[in-house]
Amino acid sequence: MKRNRKGRSNRKDQLIDFTLVTNPIGPSNQARHAMRKALRASPMRPDPHAQFLAGHLCERLDITPARLLLGHGSSHLLSIFVQVTRPKSMLISSPFPAYYGELLERYGIEILHAPLKKEHGFALDVEPFKQLWKDADAALILNPHDPTGKVVDKASLVELIETSNRLGKPLIIDETLIEFTELSSPVEEVVSAGQVLILRSFSFYHALAGLRVGYAVGNAALIEKMGNIIDPWPVNSVAAAAALVSLRDKGFPGRTRQFLAAEQAYLAKKFAQLRGIECFSLPWGCLIRFEPVIANLAERLLEKSIVAETYVDGDGNQYIRFPFRSHRLNAWFARRLGWVLKEQRDAHQ
Repeated sequence: MKRNRKGRSNRKDQLIDFTLVTNPIGPSNQARHAMRKALRASPMRPDPHAQFLAGHLCERLDITPARLLLGHGSSHLLSIFVQVTRPKSMLISSPFPAYYGELLERYGIEILHAPLKKEHGFALDVEPFKQLWKDADAALILNPHDPTGKVVDKASLVELIETSNRLGKPLIIDETLIEFTELSSPVEEVVSAGQVLILRSFSFYHALAGLRVGYAVGNAALIEKMGNIIDPWPVNSVAAAAALVSLRDKGFPGRTRQFLAAEQAYLAKKFAQLRGIECFSLPWGCLIRFEPVIANLAERLLEKSIVAETYVDGDGNQYIRFPFRSHRLNAWFARRLGWVLKEQRDAHQ
């Protein structure tokens, strides 16, 4: 790829999307093989309950089938949840990825923000969150949080589950990125609660976003209500086969950790050479803060063929989330980010 003298990318460059968190090593090789094999059964209807996948998940989570619901992904299951619980407003720790806002606004749900601040290490303070929750019909916790990567410990989650029960208000615990961490999930407490739901997805860690498969965990009554309105055959045969085999691939987590650790070390050196940014390590990449703030940052990055989400926290700090890709694309990103920063300095000299 070529650039002109001003560092602008050639118009023939392909745009590279860095908005989706995904496993940079791609799907498990065993999952790829399972997909090819499952295609042979494409003339047949899929198992409406994806029993092999559901059974494996129930065994891993130590729950009964009545407490598990499969769907087209976490966003699909979130939409089913809000149709069942019908909140008019929802509290979310912010900033958060754009698709959450788009989905909730589609259902006319007002979003109330619980800002996470840099000076507090982006940690969620449970007590202020509970106070804000009094003015919202429901709450959504991203754990780990996206884009900051911060986690809420299990004791705090249990406190929020108890708050949900006491207030009689729904709580969603979005764990779609949990497999990038060693975080403990409050499954036992959730299946005993009233209107609390855990969301998981195979889109991110398992790199199966195109197949659309995820699952929800909750108490039997809530799962039954959601199951009554979910689409028939919510998981296709290829998705069910790939998800099951990916879970069973014992070498996949180790390969993922090794690659992410190597890229984290490589990019830490690269970013340390760039002036005007501060980087925070995430389990799946980096959160990059810009100082000073760059006007029209998303458009400036787009000029360099980078599609990225930009964020502003409650104190006006400006960020982009950089989820790692292949080593080649990570190096490509760092180089072009350097062009943006150099142009910014040159413009203010």
